[in-house]
Amino acid sequence: MLLTLITRLVMFQPLFSLVESFADNVMRDTVDEPATGGIVWCELAGGYATHSGIYIGNNRIVHLSGDGEVLCSDRKGFMARLDGLNPAMSVYTDCEGNLPVGNIAAAGRASRALGSRHHYHLLTGNCHRFTATCLTGRPDNGVVLHRQLKQLQRGNTWRVWEG
Repeated sequence: MLLTLITRLVMFQPLFSLVESFADNVMRDTVDEPATGGIVWCELAGGYATHSGIYIGNNRIVHLSGDGEVLCSDRKGFMARLDGLNPAMSVYTDCEGNLPVGNIAAAGRASRALGSRHHYHLLTGNCHRFTATCLTGRPDNGVVLHRQLKQLQRGNTWRVWEG
């Protein structure tokens, strides 16, 4: 019985994520633009995973792609992971109340990393570790999960970037 319940919840996760994202866009406060050097993230695969990066200004996000290349994308390109099969509707950013929080040093580290290649590994060398490296300046930071990256959040909430 418990296994059946878990299976049903997993099957409906994409629907829950879609409803939550819609509510975030319609009912929650949004921000016009993340702060330079702010953490940004979106859901992947219907909410089963997330993708993160660093906002560097002018609608540009630096992030580690699945093939290990550090790319610069606009908001829509950032969400268009998984060969366009990602149904993400929202990009979230770190905020203190209603104000986006940034880190100029993180933006600089992200910008300097553009075009570089990394050994990508889903569990040990992914976008969250890259984002944490930009924030901390330490490639040995140990962050590989989204929840670990959230511990580096400087604000107290996440807001949808209205874009």
